Amino acid sequence: MVSIKLDPDLVRKLRDAVNSENHLASTKTIKTKGKNPPVQAYNITCAVLDRVEDTVDYLNSLKLNSDNQSKSAFDFYNFMLNASVLIDCLDTIAKVYDVDLSTEDSSCDVFNKHGSNNKGSDKRYFEYLRALSSVHPNDTDRYIGEYQSGEECSPFAVWDRDSTPENPKLRMMVYPVSAGQPSIQSDKIITVSLKTVFEYVKTRYELINKIIAAIKDYNKNTLNSFKNKPIKKESEFNDYREYLGYLKEETLERMGLSNGPHCNLDYAQSVFDLDLSDNSNQDAYIKYCNALKYAISFEHNRLQSMCSNGCENTGIKQNTKDFIEGDTLLDCIVNCSIYVKNNSMSTFDYLIEKLSDLDDSQNPQEQDFVRGLVLNAPYADFFKKYVSFNESTPNHELYILTQIALYLYGLEVKDGILNKNIPNSPEYR
Repeated sequence: MVSIKLDPDLVRKLRDAVNSENHLASTKTIKTKGKNPPVQAYNITCAVLDRVEDTVDYLNSLKLNSDNQSKSAFDFYNFMLNASVLIDCLDTIAKVYDVDLSTEDSSCDVFNKHGSNNKGSDKRYFEYLRALSSVHPNDTDRYIGEYQSGEECSPFAVWDRDSTPENPKLRMMVYPVSAGQPSIQSDKIITVSLKTVFEYVKTRYELINKIIAAIKDYNKNTLNSFKNKPIKKESEFNDYREYLGYLKEETLERMGLSNGPHCNLDYAQSVFDLDLSDNSNQDAYIKYCNALKYAISFEHNRLQSMCSNGCENTGIKQNTKDFIEGDTLLDCIVNCSIYVKNNSMSTFDYLIEKLSDLDDSQNPQEQDFVRGLVLNAPYADFFKKYVSFNESTPNHELYILTQIALYLYGLEVKDGILNKNIPNSPEYR
């Protein structure tokens, strides 16, 4: 019995390289089959990393040549299928980060099978063995001119009992396939060295080191490019909404879709676009808008510096015990329900978790349920300490009013994150 030994730490290093600048990874695209233009690559990258990590563990656990009495080497078939998944996944990440593997793809250093047309390669020969053993043994024709003189099929591959335990070999029976007349080609037997197959799989797996180097170079160059590209200041725009729209575009370019900042700016845009139905809320609304603008000024700094550390980039000057690492001041305002607690109301946390359903037109039943909670005691009594609303207040406005109320309440919490980091000025309080 033999097993391949792939270093599982290598794929973890690859994951660390991708995650080191996760926001840059989320901006990458890839051209996939049948898709034009290129698609977002982030989900594909995440899927590939998970698949590679699991596949490495699985391949390492396989015991090959454990039953050489069996007619067919099913353990080898299984190995070839999953090793191919591993190699294809790494090729995909290489493609995402524009890693040139043409030299490796054309190499014949492992199998030393140049093919009858001298255009063969290790990559092509491995795929040829995979096709005959596992993928389509009934109809293999993609390697004509290299390793085939015509279409072929393979009934089985068996372990060679005469090979050594340290380097088991297989014999793969191959029949020619002809159209309409008996074949003039002969049957053939391909001898496959498992040690050589292992060497090829390891060689492809260790290309992770080249991919990691490319990721680091990409991250460094991209960060420098963004840092050197000035972001326009608010003063350069006639209207704050216009500035906010510009900032959203910069956020998507620099941070991608898989991160939260663009969602926070979308929410802020909806607040600034709100037409109040009750002017008595004007003072509270303006304070809330000013707080959002204050927090957004730090988002501007963060985008320019491409750094998420330091109060100049986050707006967080004083942490609190309930502070969530990685949050910015804008996160704390937009998601202030996470930080606001009301111990005097036992079901308060439940309502807070449900408030976003007020703004979800896709779920009208849940929307009506939450609206009923907000409009009636005891919750209405709490919110109406800070804002005014009634039965005719639209859902979207009602949702924003509850967020304004939570913000103003958060300022009253002495050791709360908002009170610690929002300026002590009538503009905001």
